[in-house]
Order: sequence, then structure tokens, then C-alpha cells
Amino acid sequence: MIQILIIEDQPADVRLIRQMLEDSHLKCRIEHVPSLHEGIALLAENPFDLVLLDLSLEDTLGFTTLQSYLQDAPEPKTPVIILTGNRNEKLGVQAVKEGAQDYLFKSEINTKQLEKSILFSLHRSKNQQNLQQANDELAKSQERDQKTFEIAKLAKWELDIVSNTMVWSNEMFEIFGFKPNEFQPTLGDYMNVVHVEDKDRVYDFFDEAKKTDKQKRIEHRIFVNNRIVKFLLVQAKISYDVKSNKILLLGSLQDISYQIENRNDTDAKPVLKNPELPKLAEFFFKRWNFQFRSPLNSVVQLLYLLEQTGLNPNQRELTAELRMALDDLSVSTNSMVNYAAFFSENLEVREDILELKSLSPILENAAKAGVRKGAFHFTFSNELSTVRKVQADAGKFALALFNIIDLISNLGSQGSVTLAVNLAPDLNDKGFLQARIEYAGPAVKLEELAGDLPSNTTLKDLEASENSIKAAITLKLVKLINGSFEYQSAGESRKKIQIRIPVKLIVQERGVISAPKAPKKILLVEDHVISQIATRKLLTSWSENIMVKVAATGEIALDSFGKDHYDVVLMDLQLPGIDGLEATRMIRQSSKTPIIALTANASKQEEENCLQAGMDDYLSKPFKPEELFNRILRLAGP
Repeated sequence: MIQILIIEDQPADVRLIRQMLEDSHLKCRIEHVPSLHEGIALLAENPFDLVLLDLSLEDTLGFTTLQSYLQDAPEPKTPVIILTGNRNEKLGVQAVKEGAQDYLFKSEINTKQLEKSILFSLHRSKNQQNLQQANDELAKSQERDQKTFEIAKLAKWELDIVSNTMVWSNEMFEIFGFKPNEFQPTLGDYMNVVHVEDKDRVYDFFDEAKKTDKQKRIEHRIFVNNRIVKFLLVQAKISYDVKSNKILLLGSLQDISYQIENRNDTDAKPVLKNPELPKLAEFFFKRWNFQFRSPLNSVVQLLYLLEQTGLNPNQRELTAELRMALDDLSVSTNSMVNYAAFFSENLEVREDILELKSLSPILENAAKAGVRKGAFHFTFSNELSTVRKVQADAGKFALALFNIIDLISNLGSQGSVTLAVNLAPDLNDKGFLQARIEYAGPAVKLEELAGDLPSNTTLKDLEASENSIKAAITLKLVKLINGSFEYQSAGESRKKIQIRIPVKLIVQERGVISAPKAPKKILLVEDHVISQIATRKLLTSWSENIMVKVAATGEIALDSFGKDHYDVVLMDLQLPGIDGLEATRMIRQSSKTPIIALTANASKQEEENCLQAGMDDYLSKPFKPEELFNRILRLAGP
């Protein structure tokens, strides 16, 4: 027996519906009320299987009738079929979307149609209830799983082995110290937080997991927020996803830090050989170096654009001082990275082309920072009137000067310190920078001080051996840039240290860089938003003939390159997904378009990697606008 409630205020329509139900094959018990509020009250007192609801009633009108029913009727909602005299298909479809099971036009209704609609609505409602029940049970199950995952500190992940993009569960983001879905993760993001001593093992783990259908597992460490060590148990198995037609590495990850810390078998505990290993400092300094150089490069470019505007004399003086401060900041950045890299074999030469008028204050400011007491005198002389620029690793030279003068202060010098730097010729286009430091106080012998450095260095040892560290760093820096030391006496109480390094002389003074005569279309591949804006403005302000298209990822760059022609590509190396080197290799399969690398990690090895990948030139950030313009003109033509 089907219990049906008719909510209808037209008696003739009620009689018609009753007659149709009596003529049908359905067994029904029918009740009727003329208003919505009476119908809702009756539903609260008696159960019904179905409601036939007219939209035009004495207490409500139109679509509001259905909305009021769905809002006020008691739970669980009784299935409802809409009756309407308005033959409007859109209204009927909207009613079903809102929650009605079906709709009938009064002018077209007949016994067979009414019977079919009732059976359909009851069946549809039952299916919806079953689906809702299944969803509720699934939600409860997921909630239980979630709580279990939280208790076990368990997370899930998957890796696309072609693109190296990853999907992390919310728990995995939290274990790694990030907000859920804060960014689209890649394998590179994962490896960035892996402990430096575990990196090789973790790389091997992923490589092996990709090559076998067996489940693989590994325990390794990560650094969260650069300060907290966590121990992880990671498991992975290869899988083919038919729907996406992708080969995926599916895995789980569990934070087992508590279990590791409480293991009895200390031999099985993967502890640091030295928790304060300086390689760790190098690793994070290099990450900081990348994150710092990109915005610093943007500032340099924006300052260049500012200098091209109509500045008054006072503003020009301030911008000149700002440029000098940026040069100092760039040198300081190199110094910090060099200090960390001292403990590895990865310290490399970074030779930049510098104007002598910029080099002089860089050296003076670096040296002055090491003076604690007494006066400081600085002179810079140039024996080569035709030379205005040199190519040298000024950062390491400046750091060596700072370290020596700082050592002089640490060892008790009370008098004045004099630093005289001069540029002198050698052979052909070679020259040398010579720095002569005079001071009064104990003799500073770098080799002797460096010999006091403990072999098993910890942070406590570093604090106690600061002078030895500075001496060792200075020796390594000067040796790396092919420099030499000489110790002399300059009188009874005065001492002299002389440092000499080779430099390349840039004899020809470049004039104002001309703008390109022909239109140039440039593809800028850069994911840093501020760098995108600054570099685009820099290029378009150079010439009206410059058109710049920006691609934020390697994938977008490849897609854009395949659709359009470009005269030159400016390729950042650190990109999400396909990085700059891989994107270059793919472009080189079909095109010889000039590609200039833009990188924050300046090193000879990086430059060699770029050239091997097929790039034509290389610029390290921060770079001067003129350097970029010259390279574009040389590679793409005037």
C-alpha cells in the first residue's frame, strides 16, 4: 500500500488525481490538504511514501513552494512530485535539480503517466537513500582512516614517473611542515627536504622502485623547516593507471621518529655521524642562495629601469648609493655561500665582469667591516689607463680581505690598518689585482692558524676555533682563484701581508648599447612572478622592437615554442616540472633558436651543464641589464 499525500487547493484537480489513482494498478491510501503548512504538519504526525505538491497554493506560490517544503518538511524528506499548471520545461528541470523526484503538467497528466511517475519517483528516491547511506558509511570509514593515519602518522603519495609530478595526501604535507595543498609537489620538492647524507640512497630507492614490480621500502631522514629532523618509513610500488594511461609510483609514508628515538638496538638506528656536519650548512645555504638571488636580480633590473626615468640630481645620487649597496649585498651573498661551501669540494670560481669604479667600493667596504679598533685607510690605483673593467671573482677576493683584517683585529691589533689595492699589467689581456695590508700587532700567519683546526669539527669546535676557520677559508679561497700570499715587515712594529690574484682585462670600453634594429620576439621562461615582471619591463623598455612572451613552467614553454617562432629564449633553470636543462634538450631536438640560461646558482659546473644541454650562453643572477642586452644582440643579431 502506497501512502500518498496530495497538497492541492483546487478541489477539481484533487478529484481528477484521485480518480486516476483509483483507475491505476497501484494500491494507494490517499490523504489531501489544501495548504503547505497543513501538509507539513500532517507529515510530522504520519509517515507517507510520496507527496504530490502543487506549486500554486493558498499560502504559497511558485517555486518558493518547493523550496519551503524542502526546508520545513520533517526529516527524512518524503519524496515529492511537482504538479504545475505552468507548462515550463525549465521550471520542471530546475525543480528536479532542487530536490523533487519528478514533475507533471496538469494539462497533460493521465492515469498511465501518473502511475509511471509515482513508480519512478519511489524507485529514484530509494536509490538516492541507498547512495546517501553508502556515502555516509564511506565518510565515516574515511574519518576512521583519517584518525588512524593521524595516530600512525601515515600518509599517501603518488609519483608520475614521466613528469616527476607528485600527489601528496594532506598528512604528507603536514609531515613535511607545509599546509595541505600549499603547492603542487614534485619529486624535486621531496628531495629538497631529504637529509643530505640520505640523498643518494633516496634517489636510488626511487630509481629501483621504477624498475621493478616488487614493493620497495626505505627509512630515511628529512629536515622540516630547516631545523627539525624526522625519520620516515617510505614504501612504493609501480602501477599502471588505465584511466589516465600513466605509469605511477604509488606509495605510503610514515613518520617513525618516535619509534626510531626509542629503539633499543642503537646499531639499527640511522643516526647522523655528526649531527652538525658542515655539509648540512652548505646544502641549506645553497637553497637560500637560489631563493635569494632571484628577487635580488629583480631589484637590480627594476633599479636599472628607475635610472632611465627623469630623476633629479638628489634622486640620482640616492639611486647610485642604492646600486652600490646592491653590489655589496651581492658580494655578501657570495661570501655566505662560500663560507658554507668551504667544508665541501664543491666551492667553485664565479668570475664576473666588473667596472673598476664598482670594484673599488666593494673591496673597501668588505675590508672595512673587519676593522674593530683604530683607523682604516684605503687606496685604489690603476696602472692601466685604458682598462675600465676586469673579469674576476671579486666575491672571494673581498672575502679573503675581510677575513685577514678580521684576524688582525682578533689577534690584538690596536693601531691603524692600511689597505692599498692596485691593478697592474701582466701578459696580453691578463693582469693582476694586488692588495697590500699594513698593520701594527702580532704577525698573522694563515698557514699556522689553519693548522690548529680540529680534524673532527663540531659547532662547539667552530666557536673555539674561529680564527683557524677564517685562516683556512682564506687560504682555500685564494688558492682557488690562483692567488698567492707574501708576508713582509714594514718597519720595527708594522707588518705587511700581500695578496695577488690574476684577472682578465677588459680593454675596450663599451658605449651605450644600441637597441635592436629588427623586431625581436623573446620567450622568457621564468616561474618567479616578480622576476617575470622585472625582466619583461627591462626588455620592453630597451626597445619598442622587443616583444616578450612569458612561460611559467617548462611544459608551457615547450607548448608555446611549438606554436610560435622566437628569436631568442631566456631560460631559468629552476622550474617546476620540466626544468630548464631538460626543456632545452627537448627544444634542441628540433630547433637551433638561441637559448640563454638564467640561473641563481652560479658555478663553472652549472655553466658546463647549460652548454652541454645545448644552451648558447649563460648569465648568473643578479646580472646587469647591459650584460643581457649584449648577449641578445650577439646571438639574435641587431
